[in-house]
Amino acid sequence: MGKRIAILTGGGHVAALNSGIASIIEHARGKGWTVIGALDGWKGMQDGRFAKLNLSKEQVAEVASTCGTVIKASRTKPDLDRVATNVQRFRIDAVIAMGGDDTLGLASAVHETYGVPMVGWPKTMDNDLSKTYFSLGYPSAVRCAAQCIRESYVGSYAHNRLAIVTMFGRNTDWVVAGAGGYGYADLIIPAEHEYAIDDVYRRIDEAYDRNQGHAVIAVAEGAHLRGLESHVRGEELDEFGHYKLDPHLLLTYLGRAIKQLSTKHRGREIKTTLISLTYQLRNGPPADIDRRLAVEAGAYCVEMVAEARWGEMATVTREDDRIAVESSVPLQDAVVTRPVKGTGYFDYDTLQVTDAFFRYARPFLGERGRRPGCSFSLNMLEET
Repeated sequence: MGKRIAILTGGGHVAALNSGIASIIEHARGKGWTVIGALDGWKGMQDGRFAKLNLSKEQVAEVASTCGTVIKASRTKPDLDRVATNVQRFRIDAVIAMGGDDTLGLASAVHETYGVPMVGWPKTMDNDLSKTYFSLGYPSAVRCAAQCIRESYVGSYAHNRLAIVTMFGRNTDWVVAGAGGYGYADLIIPAEHEYAIDDVYRRIDEAYDRNQGHAVIAVAEGAHLRGLESHVRGEELDEFGHYKLDPHLLLTYLGRAIKQLSTKHRGREIKTTLISLTYQLRNGPPADIDRRLAVEAGAYCVEMVAEARWGEMATVTREDDRIAVESSVPLQDAVVTRPVKGTGYFDYDTLQVTDAFFRYARPFLGERGRRPGCSFSLNMLEET
């Protein structure tokens, strides 16, 4: 008798989720299995809301060609008793959880506590899952953010402005490091180290003068800046106990501080352009490598189910120039947060990525390209 497997997508969406979902449907159907989708992630598993994914070949192809998740997602922390009950109630033989540390942490817990057959698909644009070369969604997010930073040089140069670009990165610096490095940000303000706002301003002031009146900086939304008003939303927590951050407040407070400090030290304010990147990094078409590996990870998860390798997550591996999904690790090991600190990929003194980061990222992000703008400076006409 064929298996019935359920798919769930938890947490924030990434561009290549549908590519992975389509791959799971296609490979599971090739084994004579049926596939259902838990609507809204863990909320659907908890509430018993499932959609039949008995799609035609044309519909599967349509899912594969679109972005996001056809079965929707949420940041729900479910009642695991109800999840386990619904697995029995709907006669589910296995669950493929597509998510990051919170989603896969729950998958590990429901497997260890209730014996629910679970496997994991490594999704997080934050790139902070462990035991995998990188997480699916990260290349697409960095590509989008780096492009925005590069384009910000146009306006900052034309109007003598400081462009401040904030982006995801509550606890780790993978996104801001990749975006800032590939986008040629003059400064990268990370989340994993605390700085004084006066020190940050000094560095901005130097970069602004070095560029003859313009600069672009990349800022992680989890940045800790002493002397700056907090952008944490009071005592508001999400269902996983994380403080909620307001990147728009961070931009407002940082822009205001730069204006005040530049007026104090320069006698005139440095004008700012404020840009907040949030769901732009999750939307849009996936990078080619994200799409390819999403398909591979979907197929690999189906094989993990076939081999009853429960409580494991598919991983991206690299051997020389070959990047593929062809191994797995225990979920409980994968969900340990992987910081940038300690990797040697970011210099927390100069606020720039290192050559080691580019050696790490080049196989999947490609070459850095040239710095935005002209390579020369205009010469001033002297009065004769």
